[in-house]
Amino acid sequence: MKYAMANGDITFNPMQAVTFQKVARKKRRALTEEEQQRFFERIDLPEFEPYKDFFLLEYYFGLRPWELKDVRFEGDFLIALNAKHEEDGEPVYKKIPIPAQLKARIDTTKKIVCKHRTDVINRIFKRIMQDEEVTQYFLRHTFSTTCQQYVRPDIVDIWMGDSSERLVGRVYTHFPDKFLREQMNLVQFYA
Repeated sequence: MKYAMANGDITFNPMQAVTFQKVARKKRRALTEEEQQRFFERIDLPEFEPYKDFFLLEYYFGLRPWELKDVRFEGDFLIALNAKHEEDGEPVYKKIPIPAQLKARIDTTKKIVCKHRTDVINRIFKRIMQDEEVTQYFLRHTFSTTCQQYVRPDIVDIWMGDSSERLVGRVYTHFPDKFLREQMNLVQFYA
């Protein structure tokens, strides 16, 4: 439309006449310490065993729910689809160091397969938390909040799959694996 307007083919953008309704978004937050305690007490219950790995990946890596569809472990890192970014039409993957606390809770040699829809997983998460107001996105907020207490925000941006708005962070910064591993070692998760 902008091109047609610039060439004089049309005098106004007809899309401006269309009113779009914004989706109402619930305010999200990090889990409190008490909620994290409840999460770790209940995640080990037998009824949640088939879903446990998914929620642990969201908690320890800040993954978006739909990023669970394409994750794998490579050495000391989790490789996950970055659902918000593409380069030249190709998917982009993020590489996040595996936190030491997770290594005791999950087998990083097995393949992670998530065949469940996001809404199904979210209902299960609400049962784990015994709270209808929380969503699995709270785990992403918890990851970010926890990490930023120990490492620089630009490092957390990389792990979250967000790019710094500054040109330096977006284009020129490429941290080595060893440095990112050392940074993750500084983070102290609840459990």
